[in-house]
Amino acid sequence: MDVPIDRPEESDERAPLAGNVAACALLCCAFAGCAGLHQPPAEPAPRESAQEAESQTASGVQAAAEAVVPARARSSTSRPQGPIHGSVSSRYRGRFTDDDQDHDLWTVLVLDYADEARPWITGHVLGRMNAELDGHEGDGSVFHDSDDTHAGSLVGRLIQAHVELDLDASGTAPGNLRVGRQSDARLPEVVHFDGLSFLSRPLGAKEVELGLYAGVPVHWYESSAQGERVAGSSVEARPWRGGRARIDWMHLEDEARLGPLRDDLVGLGLWQTLARRWLLEGQYSRLEGEERDLRLRTQYNDPDSETVARLDYYELRETQTAHALELDPFSQALQEYFPFRQAALELSRPLTQHALVELGFQLRRMKDEADVGEFNREWERTYLTLTLRELLREGLALSLTGDEWNGAGRDSGSFGADLSFEPDAPWTVAIGTYYSLFKYELYDLSERDDVRTYTLRGSYECSEQLALELSYEYEDDDSEQYHSVRWGASWRF
Repeated sequence: MDVPIDRPEESDERAPLAGNVAACALLCCAFAGCAGLHQPPAEPAPRESAQEAESQTASGVQAAAEAVVPARARSSTSRPQGPIHGSVSSRYRGRFTDDDQDHDLWTVLVLDYADEARPWITGHVLGRMNAELDGHEGDGSVFHDSDDTHAGSLVGRLIQAHVELDLDASGTAPGNLRVGRQSDARLPEVVHFDGLSFLSRPLGAKEVELGLYAGVPVHWYESSAQGERVAGSSVEARPWRGGRARIDWMHLEDEARLGPLRDDLVGLGLWQTLARRWLLEGQYSRLEGEERDLRLRTQYNDPDSETVARLDYYELRETQTAHALELDPFSQALQEYFPFRQAALELSRPLTQHALVELGFQLRRMKDEADVGEFNREWERTYLTLTLRELLREGLALSLTGDEWNGAGRDSGSFGADLSFEPDAPWTVAIGTYYSLFKYELYDLSERDDVRTYTLRGSYECSEQLALELSYEYEDDDSEQYHSVRWGASWRF
């Protein structure tokens, strides 16, 4: 799907002012402390495209991930001591046009508990605090988003908080029991819920795993969970060599504004590995006894020759109307989300030791052309990218992209470029530009077209624990120009 849409509603959520003060203090201390730290840095954020927007989800985890400062993974002999470790990340975002501006601060706390003396119990906490530094944006602001629907300028969210018990290790039962606020990426839909889940250990020669879960769904923009339920089960196994199969059943109840909604979703997934380098996978789901969607992928990856080939196909087979929020984030804004097909082909292979070429084709078509509308467009894109690594000196790379877009009643050719420098040092810097026929603002519920974006990114790893980043983005579309500044810090402990 093109872009997830949250269902904003009035909420009584408030957070203490201390959260805002603490987040600001963290940023100030982090940047000031870097002056004295120089130990032997952040991969640039990938460019957003219409293809990528389809895969994003309207979940708290996605929102929290935006506030985490990326850092280059490095091996280290000094690891955090003790059973508790995690990270605190803060990011300031300022957005500006000629007539409007918005200032936000996001802070994310991640805590993990694991004690070698008690291997049968682990814990995980993920929380997020959003601060509207300049107050709420009005409905007429181009920067109005879902957080502006809350009563206060501080919005706190407990995204995950659970304890996991390895019952097999304790001798109680063969599997893991999780208690608390949780989600599971293996489920057919992203669901955050307060409750219980159980997953058995692999049983028998076919490695059969049984899963059960039940609880109350977490809806970030609703003040009451009355009448809302989620429950489900799964069976996963390896029934043949190189293959894996999974069946899911999920039941959801949602007390929506238009009345109670009760939905049952059944999902089937198949995965097959061929000759270690070739993967086939397919996922199919039915909702309330009718077809819902189909997802297919085949991928070839040869690490020896660095050759990668991938073909993706997604089809929404039936019109989606009002369902439980987890199954249908669109109906509140669009009323109906009409069937479409989307495919992408990507091929990449080195030309020389320092040159890589990538060729791709992306296509999106509605089942009925009359259903084309906002957030549900038809388009196609063909592109060619040449990447030159170790250009002139070690750590310097240049990527050049030429693409042809066809959509919205027009054909257009465009280009993209990205120059990055990642030396053997604790800092990186990059500058680039790219074009988007359509661009979606995830939380502003807005669609823009014909957008040229320019980016400047930098990061600095002060130590093994502290990392910083700074970026600037300029966007130019048919009607407006946007400036965005992001400034962040992440402390790992």
